[in-house]
Amino acid sequence: MFASPRVAPTYYVALGVLVFGLVTGAGLFVLLTANPGRLSADIAVEVPQPDTCPQGYHATVCYRVDMTNSGSSAGSETCMLTPAPGTLATFPSGETVTHVTLGIGEKSSVWISVVPDPHAVGEAKVDSPIIACAPG
Repeated sequence: MFASPRVAPTYYVALGVLVFGLVTGAGLFVLLTANPGRLSADIAVEVPQPDTCPQGYHATVCYRVDMTNSGSSAGSETCMLTPAPGTLATFPSGETVTHVTLGIGEKSSVWISVVPDPHAVGEAKVDSPIIACAPG
């Protein structure tokens, strides 16, 4: 009769490496294909709209900028003002830069005060400033 061949230890090592590779590959495949993606904020910044100044504002004209987060996580925007020629524009803090944080689905308004620049030459028309916002 034939004797059963003896299996070498390298066979078991090779089989173990093969099984480990298959399990690792399957795990990576599941992680990469089942990942729903990063959660991100999607903050829309509207153009400045003229509005009545809130109480306590000492401005010639006020503008309201509406912001809405329609993303899947909270986020923030850093906004900077560029005043129209012959004017000065500031946020309520008196600065030309502000930071706004919005939660998921949250809406907020940012107010801008605009006054004529006392150092401007000639008559200045008080016009809307430009607001530029970026994530951060």
